[in-house]
Amino acid sequence: MGRPTIHLFLNRLLANYFTVYVKLFRYQHYIKGAHFQPYQIFFTSLQKELGDTIHTLASYITSINGRPFCTMEKFLQEKTIEEASADDELHEMFAQLVHDFTKMKREIIHHGLKEMDECKDMMTKHFLMDHLIQLQHHISTCLTYEK
Repeated sequence: MGRPTIHLFLNRLLANYFTVYVKLFRYQHYIKGAHFQPYQIFFTSLQKELGDTIHTLASYITSINGRPFCTMEKFLQEKTIEEASADDELHEMFAQLVHDFTKMKREIIHHGLKEMDECKDMMTKHFLMDHLIQLQHHISTCLTYEK
């Protein structure tokens, strides 16, 4: 895997994070029910975390001489997870987040880490391993809230 392929993989990860970020914006405004406030706080907090992750990932791409995607069109073209498409119920929102984070984890494991090993890019491999830890934390937290 050469630099252009690494840049594309990282940009697809960026597009996926951005898609989840927008999904969380939607979820904040579609929450219904008695537990509205704690869930809205959770979605707002998670969205802020993902915003920080988006900036960190874009900065990392720049630091390795790549160009991060910075348009909605590119995010939409390259994302591998689905956008929110319906007025989901709360349990569906959490299930979708778990699905998205799990898919992102799988892509890192089956494509990113494997390819970083092949090209001996240990710095990017460690960067991706940090993302795996973060994604697993998000999955665990969503599963806790889902109950």
